[in-house]
Amino acid sequence: MTELEKLGIKIGHYTNLEGLTGATVIIPDNGADIGIDVEQLKSKNR
Repeated sequence: MTELEKLGIKIGHYTNLEGLTGATVIIPDNGADIGIDVEQLKSKNR
């Protein structure tokens, strides 16, 4: 069990290699009072 799992935090990620996009999701078991939206970051590889 990882330290994040011990804290009740789940993390998932999906990558679309064809579209060169992806998404990471962080879900705390007990909910959260914060949200973060990061858009339009440019990769150095593009």
